[in-house]
Amino acid sequence: MSEVNDMELGLKVRRVREMRNYTQSYMADMLSVAQSTYSEYESGKKQITDDFLAQIAAILEVHPDVIRNYSDQIVFQNCTQSGLYNTNNINDLESFDAMYKKLMEVQESRIAELKIALDAKDKLIAVLEANQKKG
Repeated sequence: MSEVNDMELGLKVRRVREMRNYTQSYMADMLSVAQSTYSEYESGKKQITDDFLAQIAAILEVHPDVIRNYSDQIVFQNCTQSGLYNTNNINDLESFDAMYKKLMEVQESRIAELKIALDAKDKLIAVLEANQKKG
């Protein structure tokens, strides 16, 4: 994933917040920070850490990657291709959320498979160590 600078990430947070129709004051209250402090995050004056982004994403009810990967070009291109120009009809966050939930299910399944493989590896190592001690 490419790194984004503080200003770009702040702008992306702002765009997703606006799509959710939340105010800076609401976000600041939910995050227990002053509205002016929250504004500094969106303007790039303050760095948004991964943990803080996760908190923001939780309030916006999206995965942090939805914010990191947000692109006006993609949203508006999809909007014009579908014939929808009203910003209320732009790829709603529910579809992004559904996509990331599916991605998370796939990743959780892969993690379970890897855990099984690690357990098998550990058992094999134990058998090999036992055989080495016998020999």
